[in-house]
Amino acid sequence: LESLGPDKVRLTARGTMQNTLYNILVTCMFVPWTPQQQVDIVEAVTGWKTSYFDLMKGAERAFSMARAFNAREGFGAKDDYLPLRSQGPRAEGALTDGGIDPAALREALDDYYAMMGWDAEGCPTRACLEELDVAWVADVLELDRARG
Repeated sequence: LESLGPDKVRLTARGTMQNTLYNILVTCMFVPWTPQQQVDIVEAVTGWKTSYFDLMKGAERAFSMARAFNAREGFGAKDDYLPLRSQGPRAEGALTDGGIDPAALREALDDYYAMMGWDAEGCPTRACLEELDVAWVADVLELDRARG
């Protein structure tokens, strides 16, 4: 398999945000919407003047809030893994020469968390949530942690 280096991790993060945008706009991801078409849809439906950057920030906000909720419920880095069969090797297919190295996957996840503004446990940091204008989410997380 190819490297799980920073370029692939960055592409994964970008693709995740694009798919999140499809979800929050309730648009089909099988239709090849251009960024401008997505902006046009939002402007036509809401009357808001927006940009693709703003839409992607909204996707990042939604995804990070969902991740914060999951963290509050006890999910985190320990739950971010691939099934054992992906570690290969397999009798046929892309994994015949070996699979995904668990150490390389862990390193890629660490890079992904850093790119997303999350901590080592995969929870959005206060700085990330403040930058996304949802500092109140960090307040809730901190309150829940204080309560134990």
